[in-house]
Amino acid sequence: FDADRAGTVLGEGAAFLVLERLSGARARGATVHGILKGWALGSDASSARAAACPFGSGLSAASMGALELAGVPIEKLGWICAHGTGTRINDPSEANAFRQIGASDAGTPVSSIKPVTGHCLGASPALESIVCLSALKHQKAPPTPNLKTSDSVCDGLNFISSAVAIDEAHVLNANQGFFGVTSALCFSRP
Repeated sequence: FDADRAGTVLGEGAAFLVLERLSGARARGATVHGILKGWALGSDASSARAAACPFGSGLSAASMGALELAGVPIEKLGWICAHGTGTRINDPSEANAFRQIGASDAGTPVSSIKPVTGHCLGASPALESIVCLSALKHQKAPPTPNLKTSDSVCDGLNFISSAVAIDEAHVLNANQGFFGVTSALCFSRP
């Protein structure tokens, strides 16, 4: 989201999460790291190109769908873990999506972990979900490293360049894939 960004850096990684009913996890004495309260998929494919649609309509629909299913208003969201590829096409698209769901009015902190992990392609959503759960546990949203000057096309959003406390019990993991595939997951503290 930096005005001087130069594009995405590829990373290597793998991650997975184990999902089970809360009652089952508690019955077997498992450590519950978080609760998946809402989820949604979307699409904003605007052409045969692999790039995201600049309007962010699919990501905003997925994000809103996840928040609605979770019963979490944007004002109660502590952090948005953005896909944040650092590209001139994706970053404005995401910014548009987050403005559409009201994150600018709510002042919701937004950051990306990709400057640290790189873009791990298909592993990115799972890896970012683990970071979301860690953020809830430690009640801190991680920053976007190297963010110095927010690009004007991303104005109005609370992009963070240093860790901030999460006062709310909910976070959103928002992702945009190739050909307009989008997803959003809303996690809550157990």
